[in-house]
Amino acid sequence: MAGTLTTLQCSLINSGAAFTIKNTQDLGFPMAPATTAKFVDQGKKIKIRTVVFIDSAAGNDPNSLTFSCAEDGNTLEIGINYNYREESPTTFSCFYVELEYSSDTVSSLTTVCAKLVDLDPKTSRGTYTTVSSN
Repeated sequence: MAGTLTTLQCSLINSGAAFTIKNTQDLGFPMAPATTAKFVDQGKKIKIRTVVFIDSAAGNDPNSLTFSCAEDGNTLEIGINYNYREESPTTFSCFYVELEYSSDTVSSLTTVCAKLVDLDPKTSRGTYTTVSSN
């Protein structure tokens, strides 16, 4: 069952030059996002905050990212969707994303898995985060 996922903010962090990572052979692509998750509104919603690194060749437009969600048992899966190049990049645009999720079963969720999803071909890499109550 999926509830309602609301985008509160999606902003480019590095508005100047792209981040450069010189030694990328051990990173793995796409890079997993850094994510936190917390119950808010007296436990009726989960606020998800994440930082994602996107290939700078994909552009700096926050509107190029789309979001999806699904509940799988006690886990809320958040997809951060974009079209990734086949080559491993060395320069990245960094985005701060803040989402809010609500559903009839939100109180049963204990974990959020936020993952970058490449739309062509479809691949993903994610991070599991425990939902905190404070």
